[in-house]
Amino acid sequence: MKILRLSFCSALALHYLCTLKKKKHEMKPMIYPENFEKKIGFTEIRTWLKGRCLSALGTEWVDKQLHFHTDSAEVKQALDESAEFARWSELEEDEIVCEFFDVREPLLHIRPERTHLEELDLFNLKRSLLSVTAFVRAFRQLADGGEADFAPAADADDDTEMSAAAEPAWRYPALARMAQGVSAFPQLVEHIDRVLNKYGKVKDTASPELLTLRHQIEVSVRGISHSLRTLISEAQAAGYIDRDVAPTLRDGRLVIPVAPALKRKFKGIVHDESATGKTIFIEPAVVVEANNRIRELRAAERREVIRILQEVSSAIRPHIPEILQSLHFLAHVDFLRALTAFASSMKATWPGVVEGPLLEWRQARRGANRAARHFDAPKRPHPAHLGPERGRQVGLPEDGGPAAIHGAVWHAGARERGQSGGCFREYFH
Repeated sequence: MKILRLSFCSALALHYLCTLKKKKHEMKPMIYPENFEKKIGFTEIRTWLKGRCLSALGTEWVDKQLHFHTDSAEVKQALDESAEFARWSELEEDEIVCEFFDVREPLLHIRPERTHLEELDLFNLKRSLLSVTAFVRAFRQLADGGEADFAPAADADDDTEMSAAAEPAWRYPALARMAQGVSAFPQLVEHIDRVLNKYGKVKDTASPELLTLRHQIEVSVRGISHSLRTLISEAQAAGYIDRDVAPTLRDGRLVIPVAPALKRKFKGIVHDESATGKTIFIEPAVVVEANNRIRELRAAERREVIRILQEVSSAIRPHIPEILQSLHFLAHVDFLRALTAFASSMKATWPGVVEGPLLEWRQARRGANRAARHFDAPKRPHPAHLGPERGRQVGLPEDGGPAAIHGAVWHAGARERGQSGGCFREYFH
């Protein structure tokens, strides 16, 4: 009989589920003791999963959404999502640039009027929205290779789902249901693209006023540089400064480094001196007025940039709730990506799920040991049976004790004939 490789996927299959919704009147399962997860080693699995997430979105999902669950239908949905994501990753993941950025806090900060996102936050938001769009399109592929249109976001109070008869034939059915109702914002992305360049900085062409200001700054800087080069050439010819001296910046102003003994040879303002006191930095009088002008232009430039960012933020503000939901979807994808990577590292499989409290495994190995100790599972597999008609029966593993037995029960399983599991509402260790 084929030896089963153990995985934490079965923990998802039987007792843990990442879910977007909780049923309102679901009775809370009874679990004893409170440190149950620690005793069976599931806290280590959480840590391993979070280490494989690409953003705070995914790590928060692991902390808040991965929990004990008793609904076999929803457990099966979670298993199907992970299985389909693993299949999609093998076939198509290279076609998508995965970028996950947690911009929820900046979005909440711009809810008041006249506030704005900074350039980096706006750039990260654009990249996250592009990722959402790419994943929704990938997950909502039809079986015939076509692509479904984006559906409008579903009403938060509406718990109904599409009937099986009305649902299209999806290439990835579970992932398509997961992406149902996720909003994409192509117009917002286009708006941001008109404002930011590929490096995440506001473009010169973002507004005519900004283009004019930056042109004036460039002209003024070139004029100052020319004046300074002329002055330096004359001073070098007179022997006042060395041949390798060049203008430098101090407090946003172009200045010349000069020996203190020669400072009276230059008319201007002393702005700074070196740490050793052997060099002072003089702003020549001929460029003082031009430097003042540049400071004024840069202040005006900053005001115009803020105005542009406020304008973009105003376009984003009405869509913040929908964007947060899309980021929630992106967190789920980040989790599935981490789950697939972790399952692959453990050679994990997907077990079958049945209705009612049942666990029936014959030759199972404990996956937690494999991940924690970095060696193959013990040579002797141990069977497990749990059901409503009799108590727990678990074969004693070679690697130790009741805790290992319980961990094996909660971390083992595979989809093979005769290997199945259901959901238990109560557990006592």
